[in-house]
Parts: sequence; structure tokens; C-alpha cells
Amino acid sequence: MQGFPENFEFPVSKTAAMKQLGNSVAIHAVKAVGKEMIKVLKDAIQKYYNNQNQIFSLE
Repeated sequence: MQGFPENFEFPVSKTAAMKQLGNSVAIHAVKAVGKEMIKVLKDAIQKYYNNQNQIFSLE
């Protein structure tokens, strides 16, 4: 659940553990979204610089 190992034990009551899980962030999902954001940003930066090079080469 939420990226915790299957054998991870919460040192609190079951109710407190469920609350902690509910408030936690799904690390694997965040990592996947971050990787996609990096791809999009790299592509946008590359297109920007390619466009700048074309503009300056026309002068």
C-alpha cells in the first residue's frame, strides 16, 4: 500500500495506521508523474533552443 513494503509494520493501532496511509503520498505514482514532467520540460526546452538557433541563423 502506498509504496510501503508488504512486510512493513506500523508501530501504532490499526486505526492510526489507516489514517497514516490515508494521509501518505503514493511515492511510485509521484515518481512516474515526475519522470513524465521531466520528459515534457526537456522537449519544450529543446524546441525553444532549436527555434532560437533558427532565428539567429536567419540574420
